[in-house]
Amino acid sequence: KTVPAFLAKIIYPAFILMIGISLWSFNSQFNSANVQMQYLTDYTKEKPVMQWSLENDQFPDYPNLAMTTVPIDLIKSRYLIEAKNFDGAEKLIQNATVANPNTPILHFIHALMYVRSGKTDSAIHYALKAIEYRPSIPNNYQMLYQAWLMTNDTAVINSSYRQAKNIKHDERLEALYLKKIRTVPEMSSQLAEIHQAAAKKFPQNLMVILEVATYSFDSKNYDEAFNYCQSLTKKFPKDINVWQNMGLIRLQQQRFEDALPYLDQAINLKKDAAGFPMVLKARCLISLGRREEGCRTLQGASALGNKEAAGLIATYCLQ
Repeated sequence: KTVPAFLAKIIYPAFILMIGISLWSFNSQFNSANVQMQYLTDYTKEKPVMQWSLENDQFPDYPNLAMTTVPIDLIKSRYLIEAKNFDGAEKLIQNATVANPNTPILHFIHALMYVRSGKTDSAIHYALKAIEYRPSIPNNYQMLYQAWLMTNDTAVINSSYRQAKNIKHDERLEALYLKKIRTVPEMSSQLAEIHQAAAKKFPQNLMVILEVATYSFDSKNYDEAFNYCQSLTKKFPKDINVWQNMGLIRLQQQRFEDALPYLDQAINLKKDAAGFPMVLKARCLISLGRREEGCRTLQGASALGNKEAAGLIATYCLQ
């Protein structure tokens, strides 16, 4: 049967309009997808390579969500943060919050904006929100630490630490907290107790125990620092920092011969990135009167790009 003339006047234009809308939508999504592919793996980097600006917007107006459901405006905001256009970034982040408030990286980028703009309280607020939303993501704790670096206010630091700990007492949180409070003069009298408690809570955690060992080293409790590092060797036999630190401690104690096996272990673990333990080894060898061997070791460290090695070569090996 044929469609009545009066219906045809309605249906056919509507059908054509729908096809037109579908084609426009497909074309916009296709164009957006091509642009997204350039940015989706870039905007989360610590140092994005791509550039974006309000004046040179390659993204179509539609859709407002990327293929990964991340709001396009959130991607754009990352580049305005890099350009220090914080007002523009804030507007885009607010748009992104409306578009998809459950975006996993939303609060992290919001915190990053406030870290870069120097607003400590807001940076801490959104870093805590990022931790609350995704407590298993290491970068969220690192963002809180970046916010802590902007203040020495013990009340602010301790309050936000407790809030984060109530969400999840994560070993990353503990390690970064220890690292920060050692720089806060008002907390100096509490450091020993706090570090001992951390070691008891996380006795076999690499990050925490290395921070505790660092505190012992800085306090000149060298044997205690050595014992903390040694306690990690069974669980983390391939971690270069553990062996390197043990060698450094013995070097600091002027136990040069004792330091060598630990430094050799560190060097053998990562021969292509062992510049620092090679310098430590060279210092031990020179102190033991084995200058020729020490200078060869310094040459090896210099070849790996260690800058300290060049100065030591000039002092000990060009005579």
